[in-house]
Amino acid sequence: MITLLQIDAPSVVDVVFGLSFIASGFAITGYLLRTFSSEKVRSLIK
Repeated sequence: MITLLQIDAPSVVDVVFGLSFIASGFAITGYLLRTFSSEKVRSLIK
């Protein structure tokens, strides 16, 4: 049990960090896509 816990603990931390990293990546890409799309729309309107 101790060895299993020692093996599982880092993997759980890696999963949490990976999910948070992916979520932040999606947020950044969504923000960039929104800004770029808004700039394209403004240039098309002009």
